[in-house]
Amino acid sequence: MLMMVPNANHFNKKIIRIHRDNLLAESFQQISDASSESLQHGISVEFIDEQGVGDGVTREWFELVSNEIFISKEVQVEEEVEVEVEEVEVEEEVEVVHPFHVPCSDFTRRFSPNPIFVEWEQFEFAGRLMGLSLIHNMQLNVFLDSAFFLHLAGVVICLEDIKETEPELHKTLKSMLEGHGLEDLTFEIDIQTGKNVYSLEELYQVGIRIEDWKNHTIYGGEGYGYQATDKQILWFWEVVEGMSKEQQMNLLKFWTSTSYLPHGGIGGLSRKLQILKIEQEYPTSATCLYSLKLPPYDTFENMKFWLEFVAEEENCRGFGMQ
Repeated sequence: MLMMVPNANHFNKKIIRIHRDNLLAESFQQISDASSESLQHGISVEFIDEQGVGDGVTREWFELVSNEIFISKEVQVEEEVEVEVEEVEVEEEVEVVHPFHVPCSDFTRRFSPNPIFVEWEQFEFAGRLMGLSLIHNMQLNVFLDSAFFLHLAGVVICLEDIKETEPELHKTLKSMLEGHGLEDLTFEIDIQTGKNVYSLEELYQVGIRIEDWKNHTIYGGEGYGYQATDKQILWFWEVVEGMSKEQQMNLLKFWTSTSYLPHGGIGGLSRKLQILKIEQEYPTSATCLYSLKLPPYDTFENMKFWLEFVAEEENCRGFGMQ
């Protein structure tokens, strides 16, 4: 099925120019207004009044927009809420979920539509976003049910197909179909080598393998090169190994504008990471080329300070630092 998805065409990409502070509304308008044919070549996103251009900016846009759509946020509103059958006047502040969705499960990050707010145009926008992510080979912060992929493949969905993602619903429906009103019994099965099977919670805690990171990092080109044995490179990896998982992911985002690794980890990215030697005060990055521009600091403490600085959540986003 993925072989049918076209690749992004560098020369025919549709240009999307938006304001960062009006991200979702302007993205929705421009993507929805575009023809399907114009989007099949891919897009190139530019934030108005910002310097950055290229694939790194587009990768950040994919993450920011998908977070706005697929990550639940509670907001405060004071307005009239219109539904099809009646009008409900809200006289004081109430909490409602994000207009695009309501959460189905906090942990699995799966979502169901909100019938009060969602319109079909918003579903189409979300679908176009996922289609563009396939064209650009981007990872989005959302998980789709296996039943969804079975449906795309033309397979008739049955009760067992929801067992993994909706275990309580599956259990209830199955008991209704098979129950004889006799008594409740517990049930368990043995899984061969089950102690070696990671739970979903454990997989989320894995983080980045530092050895994998090292093996897929090169050290600059002509005139900008470090050697793997240089003290700055040894210090760099020592600092990275001492970071928390969150700091490591923030540093990777600063470096590549990518927060979610593909299947295969860092080795699954489209190119190797590289560290360039640049004479300047603080680290910068060229996210389009996966390049980290690292000054040749004289002390370990100075390098540690600046790497931890760019690995802070508020500093690892955007393209205005350089």
